[in-house]
Amino acid sequence: MLEAREACWGAAGRNGGHCLPHVFNREPHIPRFELATFEFLQDLVAANDIPCAWRTVGCVRGLTSPEAVEAALVTDKAGLETNRVLALAGAVFQSDAAKCWAYKLVCWLLEDHLQGHPADEFNLQTNTPVTQLRRAESSWTLDTPRGQITANQVLIAKNAYTSRLLARFTDCIVPVRGQICALEAPEDARPLEHTYVWVRGDVDGYLIQRDGGLLILGGERLGGDKGVSRDDEVDARVGRRLRRVLASAVKLKPHGRRENEELVAAWEWTGIMGYSRDGHPWVGPVPERLGGGPGLWVCAGYSRCGMPVAPRCALAVAEMMLGRDGHVHVPTDFIVSEERLDICLVAHMAGKT
Repeated sequence: MLEAREACWGAAGRNGGHCLPHVFNREPHIPRFELATFEFLQDLVAANDIPCAWRTVGCVRGLTSPEAVEAALVTDKAGLETNRVLALAGAVFQSDAAKCWAYKLVCWLLEDHLQGHPADEFNLQTNTPVTQLRRAESSWTLDTPRGQITANQVLIAKNAYTSRLLARFTDCIVPVRGQICALEAPEDARPLEHTYVWVRGDVDGYLIQRDGGLLILGGERLGGDKGVSRDDEVDARVGRRLRRVLASAVKLKPHGRRENEELVAAWEWTGIMGYSRDGHPWVGPVPERLGGGPGLWVCAGYSRCGMPVAPRCALAVAEMMLGRDGHVHVPTDFIVSEERLDICLVAHMAGKT
């Protein structure tokens, strides 16, 4: 396993920590897959007592316009006050949602594999970016600054950076920079019982609270972050929006007390997400016309929703690589194909994505 930087240093390292299956306004088989992944993760953490601060707390989805309320939901004043979103037009409560320290979860899994398998079965090499991938007869050669590696089967799991090795995916999996703030809760704030998400036009936000009290808030990104693949700086404008948005989004203080207009950020950071043009991950063998061939696989393009999708996508592609008819079957919408990529490119050129 080759990591370009340290372990879990990409989008998951943003550590927004929100595992929320997306169940609304979608074909039923997609939410079913995400809900099954949520249950898989929940059971995995419980069975192994993984210290990753997993808490199944449910999520309050804030709705900011009357149009968004038509299909549901909590709209009465008492219900909105109970869910601490009185300033919004409505809300939906979803019980299958959790907060989690994603970095700790990934590191536990890596450590468990390193301790449980000899080096010839599982070998993790960090700070080893793959700079080029070449087919050599029946195998693949990977160039890195530390030398070359040859393998019969290769899985590309670079998410936002997939096109660095598979150029045909340039306009199908797009890097998008997300920004996070760890905000200090006001002294008189009440602990949050749930997680929160909301959407205002093209701008979204998501909020969890760590056990120690810090409010982890992400989103509020601007359109200019689409196509950005650098995560070594923060956008001051987005940071200001993140520090100020909770005053109008979630009620932190007891009823009757005025919210702080701006909170103090203990930390601010960014991470790069991989957005798929058609909204679905790309999972499976890479056809030759897309730069692949026998033995080359991809699993990427989670469109900010990696936690309820990526784990079982990874299991599915691993079973494919081993030639097994496994227990995990991803939706056909996720499978890589030339036709699907062509449709994405045509839609993109027509300005529909």
